[in-house]
Amino acid sequence: MCYRYKNTCVLELVQAGISFDEIVEKYYPDITFDDIKACIQYAVELVKSEEVHIGEV
Repeated sequence: MCYRYKNTCVLELVQAGISFDEIVEKYYPDITFDDIKACIQYAVELVKSEEVHIGEV
């Protein structure tokens, strides 16, 4: 069976420091570590060409 999840939901859990084990066990039991890694890779590809300007505010 195929499930669709928003990448942002998974990425926010990763950002919060939640382990892959916990993400699978508590939040999304239908996904794998490779699915989580694919979400991260997708985000990397989206921002790869963006420029971030850090300076004084």
